Amino acid sequence: MSALSPVALRAARISRSALILTATLSHFSISLSSLRADTGPRERTPALARHVALYLCRERLAMSYHELARVIGYDDHTSAVYGVKRIERALMFAANAPPDDQDSLDMVTAKAVKAIGEALDAADRTDSPSTVTTLLTKVSGLTRETGV
Repeated sequence: MSALSPVALRAARISRSALILTATLSHFSISLSSLRADTGPRERTPALARHVALYLCRERLAMSYHELARVIGYDDHTSAVYGVKRIERALMFAANAPPDDQDSLDMVTAKAVKAIGEALDAADRTDSPSTVTTLLTKVSGLTRETGV
């Protein structure tokens, strides 16, 4: 088996990142334009979804912060660093949260990361042509819309 060239590896990561974005958009029931929009302090859902997508791309695809910034549409990588670190902190706090603290933002974040991860794992395991076709359609539409 031959190793993938750097160009093929980058293309595969970008394709997989589109799948992660699609799963994240679906989980949070928001549009790509909402995900990419600069949100104000009262709009937590798009910002949280954006950070979850960044975290999942970083963890699952080992993307650099510069690559993450390009996929999400940030001007520079520092916002991607902040988003990934925010989710890492939330997951750490959620792991140590008392049982009666199930509605905190950290717990909601941890549940979202877990649910999206499970959906991605299920998509990886499926051999159903209709599921694969649906995912490819979503990814292809998202790739055209994001320009990646």
